[in-house]
Amino acid sequence: MPLRAFLDGQDGEIRLPVPCYLIKHPKGMVLFDSGLNTDLQQPESERNQLITRRFRPEFIAGEELTARLSRCEVDVAKVRYLINSHLHFDHSGGNRQVTNARLVVQ
Repeated sequence: MPLRAFLDGQDGEIRLPVPCYLIKHPKGMVLFDSGLNTDLQQPESERNQLITRRFRPEFIAGEELTARLSRCEVDVAKVRYLINSHLHFDHSGGNRQVTNARLVVQ
């Protein structure tokens, strides 16, 4: 994304990670944030065209939430709660992949 979004008056770009966190709690698994929407992996999608006007996401197949959880041997259907810190596209974009969880938003 543009560096000036973080440092006023600066030119160039900055690369930022888009993390989400899995919490294994005695009362059930919790996801904190869900990362990017899979539409951003498809250049022709309307969402991708809108986002890429201002940002340049690096997001390829296999990096989506369900794929990452699968590599950790976690079934996304067993996630009990999904907590979004806020609703920016890079924190809640993967929400639709977590269909069985109760959504908690600040």
